[in-house]
Amino acid sequence: LFTQSADIPEWSKTSKDYDLTDYVCILDDEFNSEDECNYPITSSTNVVAKVVDGKYCVENNYSVFLPVRISMSGAEDYDNFIYEVNLSSEADMYGILAGNVTDEVKDMDYILINNSQNIFVGNLSGITWSVSLSDIESILPNKTNKLSILKENGVIYFFINETFVYKEFAIAQKHNSFGFFMSPQSTLSVEDAKVYINESNRTMTKGVVMCPFESVELN
Repeated sequence: LFTQSADIPEWSKTSKDYDLTDYVCILDDEFNSEDECNYPITSSTNVVAKVVDGKYCVENNYSVFLPVRISMSGAEDYDNFIYEVNLSSEADMYGILAGNVTDEVKDMDYILINNSQNIFVGNLSGITWSVSLSDIESILPNKTNKLSILKENGVIYFFINETFVYKEFAIAQKHNSFGFFMSPQSTLSVEDAKVYINESNRTMTKGVVMCPFESVELN
């Protein structure tokens, strides 16, 4: 295990191509309407989430981080997957996450970026690796960025605008939950969100469940 203050192993920076050749899209949210949106819609004191002009827009009024998630039945059986999201925010940090959520644990791997071209990767369990990297040129400040998480053969790969930035052993053993990650007191705009699985799992069925909004504190 290592943290932000520790040296980053060289193997974690070994590059990987962004290749969808062997993957098929099983969930494609383009946010054409709220009726077709798989992500939660709400209007409350703490969270406002709605579809506006073809984008999923979320306002986090909590003083802590907010995951916006869906769960997919059967997804935990997918050995290899790609979660791909085009999104933007003026917040200090924003990103995506994928993993397993139960009543007892929030075991989700995440990538956060900011408009100063820094990234932060880790796991919500708070007891595992957490790393920060700076001067990531693939981040487009104050513009839409495509963030992707690829799980392949037990390794999690992080991409920004289809450019590899980091990899680590997958902490979450199951990945049945996917979503966006917002910093406190911020807004987020999502253009589209897609889940791909390996071609060999094409026949598997899936069902999508919107998850309640539950804020978290990052360690």
